[in-house]
Amino acid sequence: MDIVQFLTQFFYRIRYWLLWGSLIVTALVIYFTQFLPFNYTVNSSLYAGITNSTNLDGTELLNINSTFDNIINIAKSKSTLEKVSIRLLATNLVHGDEWKDNMYIQAKHYRQLVQATPKEVLALVDRSSVDKTTENLTKYRKESGQNYIYAIFSRPTAYYSYAALNTIDVKRLGTSDLIEINYTTTDPGIAQNTVKILEDELMKAYEILRFSATNNVIAYFEEEVRKAKALLTREEDDLTDYSVKEQVINYNEQSKALALTKYAADDRIEASQRTYESAVALRKMLEEKMDIRAKIIRTNTNLLQELEKVSNLNQSIMEHEIFTTEKSQQSSEKLLKEKENLKKAEEKISHLSDNLNEYSFSKEGVGIKNMVDEWLMACINEAKAKAEEALKKAEEGGSGSGEVTSTDLENLKKELQAQISKLASLESVDKKIAALKEELTGDFITSESLQALNEKVDKLSAEVMQIIGHRLTSLALIPTEHINGIAAITLTTLQYTPQRYKAMEKHESNPGNHTNRPVLDHEPVGEARYISTEKNEAYFHVSPSMGVRTEDIELPSFDCITSKNTQRSADVTSNSPIVPTSKEIKDGVLTVTFKKSEDFLGKQITTDKVGNTETFYMASLKVPVTEANYTETEKADKEAGKIEGVYVNSEYSRIEEIVAIPYLANSKTDFTKQIDGEFADEIQKDADNKDIYVHYHDSICLYGSTNNQLVDVEQAYNEPLDLNKLVTVCTTTEANKHAEHRELENYADYGLEFRFALAQAEYLQGDRKTDEQAFAKILKGNMLKSEVYDVDLADNEFSRASIGREPIVRVSLIDTKNGNALIAQRYIKVRWIDKAEEQTLKPFNFTEDIISCKDMFQQLFSQDMNEAIYHQVQFNGGQSMSKTEFHNVFKTLKVKSLMKDGQAMDLSKFTVSTDAAADWNEGSKQQEKDGAEALKNDVDLLFGFLEDAQDNTSYNLVWAMNPATVGALKDNGNGNYSSTFDIEIEYVDAVGTVGNITQHFTQEIVAPKQEFAYQGTYWKNGTGEGIFNVNPLVFTTNNNGWNNGAGVTPDHEHEYNGTDCELKAYSHISADLVNGYIYQSTSAKPENLAQFIKNIRSCADVRFVFDEARFNNHDYLAGYHVSQDGISLWKGTAPATWNNFEYVQENKETLAATIENKMGAGELSNTQYLPWDFNETLGSGTDECESHVRLHELDKLNGTPAAQALVGKSVPVNLVVEYNEFNIIPVQKFEVFFIDPLTIDGSINGNFVDAEIDGSFLNVANGFNFTDWNGNKVAAQDLTEVKDGEYAHELYDFYGVHNVKFLTDKVTTSLSYDPATNTYKHTEGVKDGKLPTKASLKQMEATENGGVVDKANAQEVVSDPTHLAYFNNEGTPVNVDYKMYISVEVAHKWGVLKKEALEVNVHKAAGTPNN
Repeated sequence: MDIVQFLTQFFYRIRYWLLWGSLIVTALVIYFTQFLPFNYTVNSSLYAGITNSTNLDGTELLNINSTFDNIINIAKSKSTLEKVSIRLLATNLVHGDEWKDNMYIQAKHYRQLVQATPKEVLALVDRSSVDKTTENLTKYRKESGQNYIYAIFSRPTAYYSYAALNTIDVKRLGTSDLIEINYTTTDPGIAQNTVKILEDELMKAYEILRFSATNNVIAYFEEEVRKAKALLTREEDDLTDYSVKEQVINYNEQSKALALTKYAADDRIEASQRTYESAVALRKMLEEKMDIRAKIIRTNTNLLQELEKVSNLNQSIMEHEIFTTEKSQQSSEKLLKEKENLKKAEEKISHLSDNLNEYSFSKEGVGIKNMVDEWLMACINEAKAKAEEALKKAEEGGSGSGEVTSTDLENLKKELQAQISKLASLESVDKKIAALKEELTGDFITSESLQALNEKVDKLSAEVMQIIGHRLTSLALIPTEHINGIAAITLTTLQYTPQRYKAMEKHESNPGNHTNRPVLDHEPVGEARYISTEKNEAYFHVSPSMGVRTEDIELPSFDCITSKNTQRSADVTSNSPIVPTSKEIKDGVLTVTFKKSEDFLGKQITTDKVGNTETFYMASLKVPVTEANYTETEKADKEAGKIEGVYVNSEYSRIEEIVAIPYLANSKTDFTKQIDGEFADEIQKDADNKDIYVHYHDSICLYGSTNNQLVDVEQAYNEPLDLNKLVTVCTTTEANKHAEHRELENYADYGLEFRFALAQAEYLQGDRKTDEQAFAKILKGNMLKSEVYDVDLADNEFSRASIGREPIVRVSLIDTKNGNALIAQRYIKVRWIDKAEEQTLKPFNFTEDIISCKDMFQQLFSQDMNEAIYHQVQFNGGQSMSKTEFHNVFKTLKVKSLMKDGQAMDLSKFTVSTDAAADWNEGSKQQEKDGAEALKNDVDLLFGFLEDAQDNTSYNLVWAMNPATVGALKDNGNGNYSSTFDIEIEYVDAVGTVGNITQHFTQEIVAPKQEFAYQGTYWKNGTGEGIFNVNPLVFTTNNNGWNNGAGVTPDHEHEYNGTDCELKAYSHISADLVNGYIYQSTSAKPENLAQFIKNIRSCADVRFVFDEARFNNHDYLAGYHVSQDGISLWKGTAPATWNNFEYVQENKETLAATIENKMGAGELSNTQYLPWDFNETLGSGTDECESHVRLHELDKLNGTPAAQALVGKSVPVNLVVEYNEFNIIPVQKFEVFFIDPLTIDGSINGNFVDAEIDGSFLNVANGFNFTDWNGNKVAAQDLTEVKDGEYAHELYDFYGVHNVKFLTDKVTTSLSYDPATNTYKHTEGVKDGKLPTKASLKQMEATENGGVVDKANAQEVVSDPTHLAYFNNEGTPVNVDYKMYISVEVAHKWGVLKKEALEVNVHKAAGTPNN
């Protein structure tokens, strides 16, 4: 057997394996590849202009490659990509739509983005401005892993991260001047906008890179010119002054020179004008190649004239200012006149601009601002078109003679003049609008004056209309869809397969238990069919929006092309594949109805896709302007056959045909909500929480249902039911997949129709087998009326016997254009009820309740139930109802609405219950509050009946809300906080004998007004409130005396922070704020929280806190901040919480002060002092009431710098009660004043003597001391001979006094200069004189023995001197007595004291002669 035969037999034996294996592999590939996401690639090219760039001297740039490398590196840099990330995120958050794809982001990606974005970031989004949102996000960004903006860029997230954006490919195309940007991602809108934003950022960066050097050079030369001009001006002025002064002038020669200068200036002006006109011609030539929008703006006839005038005047003024002196400029009439003309021209330009802003709104709400803008654009287009036409005639030979004819120019002149006249008319209208606005600002407008104003507006509108005319100038599509980010004109074609009835086997009647879906009564038969409409609609903004009417245009057409997402075809076809059928202009919007063209009937307008390239159709609406709106030239050209007509085209938009599958749906369906569940069995909830069966039912479900089950509609037995109002048409793009279906409101335009009939089979309910179908009939094809078997009832007669019956209606969706083919068929169950007239009872007002951290409730007891409800109900001929009658009829309640302070609350955000038995804990005392009442089962709002278990009294009603439902109370000012709640209740008559009843209940929830009594001695005004004084703790010998007791004599030598001077403890500044209050019943400080604050529950919190909101009232508190818990004060950044209250806080320089709150009450105190008998503790749970405010210290001898800065100053403090997390209410506002512990006594004892050997010494160790806040003397030695001086030395160390510095370099004297004698001498009242030459003052440390200073061994020191020494030993003694003024600074634990101008006499030496 040869090898060929062997292989043949082998493959033959495994042929099935090969076949099935290939099929399985193919199927697996198809299945798994369908889940791969689509990728979209955006390509963009930028022209860099580098290879054509030159330096200032005209030489070409040589560093081209490095420049391109710089641009590419900038584009790929992390800082650039982070800016792109933030702006892209802002763009998507602003423009994203949760359920519709658009040109910015697909809906599914937007939903993912919103879900992932924190609420605090979403709050930064300004839906009206991408720029503002970008600014907010940029400010929010911080370099922290917890910061969302920083994290989304730093972490590998889709679209916005550095990893994602770094995949953007930026490269130079060969050696060209083009830079190509490529980006691929899974969202087309994001891909396009990412590239666009990157281009913008790159252009900004490149502009700086390219022009920064040039700009610097220009700025340098401008500055040098300015300096040279200033120098030249000064020299010319000097020369002129000299010539005048010395009379060096030749009038004849001067006159000749002036004449020559004048002629030269005239020549320069003429030359500059020629240069300017050449520049204008060049600019106009360049405009031919510029963007069309720049063309339109710059060619406005009126604005351009003014701009040219301003430019000419600026040129002339600049010439005068450069070539003439400043004095000549002041006397030049021509220059002054030109400046005046320049000002008027600028004002006119401003006026023209203001006119555009003035015309904001017409009485119909049409944007007059847009109208004027659009009219002005029309003037521009019209004038520009004629100018271009004249230019074209000149280029092509005009009217055959090779030039523009005088007639052509005359026509152009007339049309331009007409536009100028229109603008002049609008200026008149502007004044009338201003006057009208002035009238509208009146304080009171009567109906008569309003009518008069309305007539003026109508007249003014007509005047504006007459001015602007009715000519259409531009169109802009209003897109209703975007396909892959491109605005699209869409049309919907319906596809269905004809159906026929198919009987089903019995199955579970509950739709939720269906096992095989969809469960339908029909099956397809035949081929698929397509139906379309001639009433597809596209919408366009017209310009001007107010002037253009339907009769001003003729029936438009569509210019259609085929296009790819990479290029556009140049071939234009008219009205293929779509054709307009009608047009209407209303409120500035052109509505065009259109249909598919005949060559596309029976086939779909498709989009072909090969790889990433799409081929699709695009269309531009071409609108003919009626001849009544032609210009004179256009009319002449039309008559001469030069033009076919005048047309206005819109931009090209994509054409997309949407093929949708129709089905019938419940008209109550909310199509904005995504549906959960399988097709045909979807269920939604209505406002009453009842089921809405989105596609109604199959027949087996309804025929298997029991009474009051699967009911779709409850209808009054005596009112016919319009069945057409129950149904609508929904569409989906995939058969039997309705998770995101849409409503087709114009289904009748497609020839679709609903037809109704009673289901033919008997619908038997109950053991007695009553046929429910015998209780209805259909009138006029769609009106369902109640019936009773064969009783002969007229069409307007009804029988109560039908109440409670439930007939079934079959509804069929029919295609009337194609043989009444069946599209869909479902079944509706209707229940006849007695819909009695609804009643509204008088509102009931509860007494006010107190805000609490517990659930707040009101209860309607027996008397109020009988008076306010049972007695008020009208029943059985106007009689009231008994309790039993009422509750037999009204077994359920419904909360219809809840208002807070007049504003409706969204009940969908709360868990609402009317079942008090299940969701309310009543406590142990049914007739009074015991504190145990509470909502259950996570219910937020309850309003329901409380049933008496023994049934010997009336029901009660309870209305309960948790703190979250109540929310924050309204601040009514003056410390009053309260909110009024109004709840609307409906008592539901399930039987239909009385009808539903509504009733309003109201209550006010308040924060109780706390009242206080004060210990006045702690307050600055002595009466309480205002300012609370915080003084240093008082020195006591036992607690603060010398640490080594008897080992130290009272007169030992002072040593700062030395062993001999060590104390047991040092000064602190602290106070208990509660000391400022008393409990009135005991006239003493409150002992517990129940004595201090009234009407609070166990979960409430009471505390004193710093009030940062009032820091702005004190300049010295700038930069101070309070921790979030309110109890610590910091210079700079404050932490969230703080719990360290020790005086000494090492290394905490920025900690200033804290408040340590200790508040609580036991159960006994709560019961004894609060106005209720609740078995609960308050606050800490123990009887205490203290709140210590203290300044903090770095160590025993130094307060923190932040604390020292507050000594002698006040800080705002609040007493707040946190009733619950939503109501933290300040019940008292005041300030704490930290008393400065020391003052400097006011003198230095003794006098200096001039010219003493080794200087004149004064003792300042014993003779210079302080007084503390309590009147005690403070010194380096005890002052036993002085009152209150026995503890002076200990207090000196207690307050940490050190670093005493006499400011010897800032000494002043009473010496002043006498011009008469040309000498310095003593003058009373003078304090700012200088020391005599060579005289000085020094700080010295020296010893004394018997009052004699050891000068020879004295040492100069920089602080803490024992003596001050005055030296004047240079042989020039003073010959008069004078006064010396010395300032001193003293540091202590709580800051620095300063005493200015301590006075010391300086006596002349005894041997100094008097004369």
